[in-house]
Formats: sequence, C-alpha cells, structure tokens
Amino acid sequence: MPHPTQYTPGPRALQNGVGAVFQSAKSLWQLVAGRRGADDPQGSQGESSASEAKRQRVDPPSTGQGSTGSAHASSPQPVAAPPQLVLKCNRCGQLLRYPNWATRVQCPGCSSETKVTSETRVFQRDQINRDINKATQGKAVELLRNIGLRPHDVGSRNTDENGQMLRNQCFYLSIAHAYLGSDAKVLRPGLARRLKLAIESAVLEIHPAWAAGLSASNTGEGCAMVSPDFLPAAMHARDTPEEPNRVAKMAVCILDSVAGHVEVFLGPKYASLEQRSQQERNLILLWYVPGHYQCLVCDDEKGSKVKMNYDEFKALLTEHGVVCIETSE
Repeated sequence: MPHPTQYTPGPRALQNGVGAVFQSAKSLWQLVAGRRGADDPQGSQGESSASEAKRQRVDPPSTGQGSTGSAHASSPQPVAAPPQLVLKCNRCGQLLRYPNWATRVQCPGCSSETKVTSETRVFQRDQINRDINKATQGKAVELLRNIGLRPHDVGSRNTDENGQMLRNQCFYLSIAHAYLGSDAKVLRPGLARRLKLAIESAVLEIHPAWAAGLSASNTGEGCAMVSPDFLPAAMHARDTPEEPNRVAKMAVCILDSVAGHVEVFLGPKYASLEQRSQQERNLILLWYVPGHYQCLVCDDEKGSKVKMNYDEFKALLTEHGVVCIETSE
C-alpha cells in the first residue's frame, strides 16, 4: 500500500469511494505528522531513518568474499551441474545431449525420438568416470616409469588338487608370482592354490554364507568374488600344523591404475622380519585394472622381482606424491 501522503486518487477511485477513504487518511496523517514535527524537527525523516536501520538489521549487507560474517550475509556457492551425456539420433545422426535421468531424447533437427537404454547409460557414465580419472591414471603410469617397474600378466586360470579348472584366479596367481620372482613359472600354480585355500578358509570362518558365491566364482559360473578385502582375515588367522600363516608376513601393495593410489594390506608379522632378503621377498606389489590383477616386476628383459622392502617402497610413494592407504587390522 502506498504512503497516504503520496497517494493521489484517480477518477475511478473517487467514484468508488476508495479515494475518499484515502483522502481522510491523508489529512489525518498530515495532522499527526505536524504535531510530531513540533517535538521532532526531523519529522518523518526520523522515522524513515529508523525504518532503514531496522531493515538493515534484518537484512545485513554482504560482507564480501572471504568474510567471516554470518551465513545469511554470505552469498551461496554455485552448485555444479551434473555431467551431460550424449548419444546419436537414430534417424539423422545428430548428437543429442541429455540429463542422466532421461529415458527418451527428441532430436531438434528431425523431431524423432531416440530411446536411452540402460546399456548406453552405463557405458557413458563409465566414459565420464574414465575422463575424470585420466589425470590420476597418468600419475600411476608415471610412477611405474619413474621407479622402473611394469605390470606382468600371469593369467586368471589355475587347477585344483584334482586337476579341475579354476577360474578368476588372477589375484592368487599374481601374489604367488610376486612372492617367488624368477622361480614363479614352476612353483606359481602350487603356491597360488595354497594361498587360495588359506585366504578363503579364513574368510569362510567369518562369513560361512559366502561359500556358494566363492564356489561359483572359482568355477566361472558366477562373477569374480575374490577381493583384497579378504586379506585382513587371512593375515590374522592362526597358524596350522600343516602350514604356517605365510600371508601374515606379507606386505601386499596394490597400485590402482584408475584411481592412482596404492592400497596396502600389512601383515602383523612383516615388521618382525629381520633379514632383508625376507623383507624383499614378502613385499608383494600388484597392479589393478578394472576386473583384473597383475603383478609388478622390474622393467628389465627378465621381469625380475622387485628388490625393495616396504619402508623403501612407501618412501618412493611419498616422494612421487602418490596416496598410500594402509590397512593393518
């Protein structure tokens, strides 16, 4: 509503009687303002100043960037828009951008609709993730080049005690090769079987319901279930009369080719190894690519075993700015 002293009724307002009401209000307001002006020389200007001060208290001005003022005074931070996915129009081939919640996209050129399938959505999200991780992936490859290492693939198949085919065994085979070094070709299958038995037995003691999933993983009838997260259970398992807990003395370091960091599973008995040869043998370096494990060897013609202990390898990670995530429990 306008201030009574600033209102001038129009002809239609006067005809409706509204103007008369405002005219009376205007006269009353001028009378009160005149009496108050005798005691307050500022008159209505004083009230305007008070109103302005009140407005400023309710809505304080912004303190600017970097200010430590209240949350109300700071401007909100911009929110990044979700990544835009792209597909081709089925009719004219034009590239169409669409948000990740869309199920159909209409082409502005030919007005046809293209369906967004779940396979397309998953593929393009993976592409976005690969683009995001490109910098960190380069850091992992650069680390290998700088310290003179390379991945060595040992496959993913082995046989059990009865000669039956075992699949999805790349994790155990890579650990066995990294442990044995130059002797790996002959002894690797047997050591990988013993590692598999020790690690999966320790896991099944804690999670017996996983037996069916591990069996399906080993035969290839199900997806690969073996994970480095199995290692802590095996590293803290008790020795058996048949064979001591070999995994408890290992330092298993997994360099993630996508994320660019190193995840370390440190056995509780590794620190007690006194001989340098034991420290070097029990340092296990693995290379992870999505869905597969490889071991890391020296970048020479023979693919020699890495001659470092864990402290030296950790110092190299720190020197090259690679994040190291250590798990010892």
